[in-house]
Amino acid sequence: MTAGRGRASAFARALGCALWLLLVAYSFDTGPGLLPQIVLSNGQKHSGNNSLLIVFNTKDGKDFRTVSQLVAVEPNRSYELQMFVRADLKTLAVFKWEIVDASDGHQLAISDAFGNGANWSPVLMRFKTPAAGEGIVIRLIRENCGPICAVNGSIGIDDVSLRSMDQG
Repeated sequence: MTAGRGRASAFARALGCALWLLLVAYSFDTGPGLLPQIVLSNGQKHSGNNSLLIVFNTKDGKDFRTVSQLVAVEPNRSYELQMFVRADLKTLAVFKWEIVDASDGHQLAISDAFGNGANWSPVLMRFKTPAAGEGIVIRLIRENCGPICAVNGSIGIDDVSLRSMDQG
């Protein structure tokens, strides 16, 4: 499912996160399939009006579809991505956020695994774009999970920001 410009703008306004507001011209992408479900939640939020909630209910590892966002960046720059995450999952799988170069898929940064918790926890990743890099992909990845891998529960994300660490 790919959101068009109008839907991306509505998504950005509703989510109220600085990063998503930067992404109005881009699409929020999920791979084929029905799970996980991606919804806005005003019941579980770190701040503002809504958070993004990724809801799982599967016994089959192959049902996992990609959740990712393409972001324009400047070449040869240092960046810091921060978001707040809250997870309530029943699974043996390990979830992390990964940042890759959009042109070749080379990993630029990966978060620590985030665990279950009632409180929102910050996730901070620092990375440098390649000399020719003009885009990154931020994506949710799952590890320690084979073809049969039950995942039930949800992951919430909120207050996402991306900022250049370079002066000028």
